[in-house]
Amino acid sequence: MSLGELARVQSWHDGVQARLIRRLGDLAEADGAILPAADVAAWGRGSRRDAEQAVRRAEVLGEVAELEQALNDGQVSAAHIDAFGRAVRRLAPDRQAGLTGQGDRLSVIAANSTPEQFERALQHELARLDREEGCDRLERQRRACRLRTWTDRDSGMVCLRGEFDPESGLRLLARIDKATETLFHTAVPDTCPTGDSKQDHLRALALAHLVNRNTDPSTGDPGDGGEIDRLDNSCEIIVTMTLDQLVGDTDTTTNLDSGFDLDLPLHTYRRWACTAGIIPVVLDSDRVVLDQGRSTRLATRNQRRALRAMYATCAIPGCAVASRHCQPHHIHHWRNGGPTNLDNLLPLCSIHHHHVHEGGWTLIMDTDRSLIITYPNNTRQRAGPPQTQWAS
Repeated sequence: MSLGELARVQSWHDGVQARLIRRLGDLAEADGAILPAADVAAWGRGSRRDAEQAVRRAEVLGEVAELEQALNDGQVSAAHIDAFGRAVRRLAPDRQAGLTGQGDRLSVIAANSTPEQFERALQHELARLDREEGCDRLERQRRACRLRTWTDRDSGMVCLRGEFDPESGLRLLARIDKATETLFHTAVPDTCPTGDSKQDHLRALALAHLVNRNTDPSTGDPGDGGEIDRLDNSCEIIVTMTLDQLVGDTDTTTNLDSGFDLDLPLHTYRRWACTAGIIPVVLDSDRVVLDQGRSTRLATRNQRRALRAMYATCAIPGCAVASRHCQPHHIHHWRNGGPTNLDNLLPLCSIHHHHVHEGGWTLIMDTDRSLIITYPNNTRQRAGPPQTQWAS
């Protein structure tokens, strides 16, 4: 039997299993003693986790007949179905029909792609649904953040499985990588394996050390934290764009490389640029680096201190976030040529920084630092100079 024939038999087997599991689910509704996942694990002599995955797969196939037929015909694999199930679960229940109703088209895509390619196609489809329905994809992803923990019965190891929105995830991954480089740049612990698992081992130790800041990463013994305590939360983003693209409102050709396969909206990178170090890289026509500039801070420590001296809180009236917890914002945006001068900087809390960069708010500051705030509905609000904060 060839590998192709074996794959088709496996697909047929998974299809039969799905139908039996759905029948088991029907019986469970009448008899509370029947637990589909537990029974599948027992009868199949498999793990509870695999059984739960099979139950989820059966539920998906029950909703999309076209994918079930493709599985029965050996055109797709269980991995394709699992990828589809993950995509469906990312949607709110009232929006899932927008994806499950495309069984004809998506089954054809699945039959002509690998599971990884199919998952990427589904990600693009989710983004398209968000655009059509006017949804904020990043906000939906923030609401879907979760962290699950369990102990593996066989190994006794504590396991974690987390899902984070791209912005939070990028910061987390960047911090883990920086910690890994800082801790193990010169030497690795004796426990470190060789081969493909080496980097995973070091990153696990780095994550544990970030949580237990005063422990030695190789032994777990108390330590002084060392260099790791001085790591910041910034992410390194390599941006390839023209000046016109940076200034423009939208762009589909800009190359943004965070080092990870993550999809973030362009306005998020623009907001990060307010507090990021900017490293200019000059390329020739063949994309060969000719010159790489030095990282420059957009707001100096003295400028931050001056803003704290002027403002008790975020500059937006009514906001109680202390100035020391705010981010310096360029009134005349840096990407539009605005200087990093004190008379062009204003302290904004994270929420109001989002509103200005991504929510359509416009700020105009007078020479006495009073503000005119224009909201997306074109209504305006005037805020007095900083002294009004201290007076209140």
